[in-house]
Amino acid sequence: MSYAISLIDCTTEESIQLPQPQYLTSGCVPCRYDEKADAFEPIPMEWAEWSITYNYAHYYYEVTEQDARFAVVDEDSGEISYGIRGLYGKSAKESIPMLQNLIDRIEKRYCPHGKWKTGERSRKRYFDQDGFELTFDAYLFYKGAATTKTERYLISEGDTHNYWEETAANAIQPLREMLAVAKMCQELDCVWDGD
Repeated sequence: MSYAISLIDCTTEESIQLPQPQYLTSGCVPCRYDEKADAFEPIPMEWAEWSITYNYAHYYYEVTEQDARFAVVDEDSGEISYGIRGLYGKSAKESIPMLQNLIDRIEKRYCPHGKWKTGERSRKRYFDQDGFELTFDAYLFYKGAATTKTERYLISEGDTHNYWEETAANAIQPLREMLAVAKMCQELDCVWDGD
């Protein structure tokens, strides 16, 4: 699951086209097939659109809590929550200090004095009946007796090696890109939209 966030033109209600295509951090990245390498390679994105994994959600929730600018009221229950969805409906210009605050708050909490903290995580690993490791997808379709093992590990909050890993630095990267795009588009009639 992910946040699908776009900066949209208020007149056309379409995503803003970037002045120059950019490589953006996203769970969904456009690519093309390179016949010589026999592999897919990412290509720059043309639109102000991000698919940000929910793996980063807790970073956004915890640093926006009680900040009225990020408050979101559930239409059905009336309950108030906070987080990145607080950007929705805000103009590019309005969002500039909000995005900068998100970045600064996450860094202050997880990288005090310029040194990233270390966090403990857990992950499940999957094995077939002969002890060979399976990917999660293979595990779902495996017909034999499979086993799972939960392992705990430490990781730097500054680690960006794996997009899907829940780290502060990974959570910050799309915010930096959104901030740069907001600055480029601050004079346009556009707002953030998502989900």
